[in-house]
Amino acid sequence: MDPKKIEINKQNKQNRDNLEFSYCLGRRSYAQKEYLMLQENPSAQISRADKWLAAHEHVDGTILERAKSKYDQVKAAANKRKSRSLGGEGCTEAYEDIDNDEIAEVFGKQKKGGVRAIGSYVSKKQLTHLSVAKSKIEQKDRALKDATDGKHEVLSRIDGLERLLLSVFSKLEKMEKTSRTPTSSSELGSNSNIGTLGVTQVPPSNTRAENPRIYLCDKSGKKNSNGACGDRWYI
Repeated sequence: MDPKKIEINKQNKQNRDNLEFSYCLGRRSYAQKEYLMLQENPSAQISRADKWLAAHEHVDGTILERAKSKYDQVKAAANKRKSRSLGGEGCTEAYEDIDNDEIAEVFGKQKKGGVRAIGSYVSKKQLTHLSVAKSKIEQKDRALKDATDGKHEVLSRIDGLERLLLSVFSKLEKMEKTSRTPTSSSELGSNSNIGTLGVTQVPPSNTRAENPRIYLCDKSGKKNSNGACGDRWYI
């Protein structure tokens, strides 16, 4: 019996009477409906038109009678936009443009207040900012993913190069060990002057000096003419 409460109820009734048609969500919000749709198909890209169409379908799949005319218009606009998108003529924006989508094509551009098929508690400005922020986050995630993939590719190439260098070094070590192996005497030619120990062998001379001269030398190797001085002598 509160006068203020009676006035609010009266205004709510008038607002309901002014509605062209209602929806089939019950106590659920559009956000909850979108969540349930994603649970059924996690990879789906759900637009504002998809949520509006789903909100005006009964549980058995039938369409709300009072919304049938607008339902058909929204569905036709959505199919037309999808066909243009498949043909390469569709919108390629990273976020949803609520002023130029299927709902705006059928009902007109969104005015002040809530956003159709989004909620009465979300304004057009908030939704636009949220969409832009979401788009930037998605771009950042893609950039991080590309950078991670590039890092893995570089590391893979470095590993391949390291294995190649190790293989080359191994072959060089084997070649160096092979070159250091001593050559046996049987592998040397008959006219070679190199012995097994690496000492130069001077072939013996057949001619021998007859009556060789012998000189007495001092400690420094200087020849002594008379051979009579000094304690020690060297030949």
